[in-house]
Amino acid sequence: MNYYELILGDEDIHYSTNLIEYINSDKEQLIRARGFSNQEMLNHYVQNNPIDILLITPSMYKDTFKNADIKAIIILAEGKMKKELEKIPIINKYQNIDNILKKIIDLYAEVNEEKLFTSNRTTKLIGIYSPIGRCGKTSISIRLCGLLSKKTKVLCINMEPFNSLSQDKNSDIQYTFSDLLYYARQKHPNIILKLESIIEKINGMDYIYPVRYYQDLNEIQKEELVGLFQILKEETKYDYIIINFSSHLYDYTLELLKQCHTNIFIKIPDPFGKMQMNNWEDTLKSIREEEILEQSLTIMNHIQVYDGHKNFLDESIIQLPYDSQLKTHLLIEEEIPLDNNLLKIIERL
Repeated sequence: MNYYELILGDEDIHYSTNLIEYINSDKEQLIRARGFSNQEMLNHYVQNNPIDILLITPSMYKDTFKNADIKAIIILAEGKMKKELEKIPIINKYQNIDNILKKIIDLYAEVNEEKLFTSNRTTKLIGIYSPIGRCGKTSISIRLCGLLSKKTKVLCINMEPFNSLSQDKNSDIQYTFSDLLYYARQKHPNIILKLESIIEKINGMDYIYPVRYYQDLNEIQKEELVGLFQILKEETKYDYIIINFSSHLYDYTLELLKQCHTNIFIKIPDPFGKMQMNNWEDTLKSIREEEILEQSLTIMNHIQVYDGHKNFLDESIIQLPYDSQLKTHLLIEEEIPLDNNLLKIIERL
């Protein structure tokens, strides 16, 4: 994994110290930072060293920096800007630090085309799908990610048309899956670095919220998404990427399921749900897409709702009990019992 050097030029020692300490305290952060509050020391360093990112206040910026070996210059602004600085990218100084970092990475991705991660391993894509509505698909994907994140690097991508998970009412979701779709559509040369600016870090796992507008899922082309999935498998830092697919069948859904290392299909023990799942499986067979079923695991969710039903289940089907206390608030850290049947899924991935 590559790290990018950020040089912070700010005379406010208290602010710069806090920002640098925050950045460098996160071992997973892509950026390593150091700062200068003295103009002469900053000038000397800039003139004699290559720099990835120069984050600098207007008072410390010099026109000579444009000719230095700097890949990206970003102004850390407090108020109105001088006219000569208006063409340089700007970040508001006084805002959430995570938002500052996201914006820095987002801007740097526009000028940097280096491959972010180099690895001989392939990330495993795990698809979670069901044609049945309200089967607990999203809750299962979140809980599975939570368990996997305890020992591995995990990303959870929500490909549903609407957000079904609550979050802090004061939180501001800046980036969603819509942004990743946009970069895929534009064939952005450094889409993985853009990915880093999109993810939200929640309780030990990385998460991408669903699209901003449901129409975005209709407008993306199959070839663009297949290419995106291939990049996710080959160029990311993750051991697992969990894909929470929409129950709706888009033109690309089947092709993306085939891209996954393993698919998890979710059933529920009621007659209508059983009919939907049977129709789904019959459809796959009729169009000769049985391989999707062959590379899959099956979960029977809400098993305690119908007494006695589980006695007739195939032993290969993983049974999950109905949990009326299941938390769907992303910011609530939930302890999952170690004997939870979700561990059986992890053993088979």
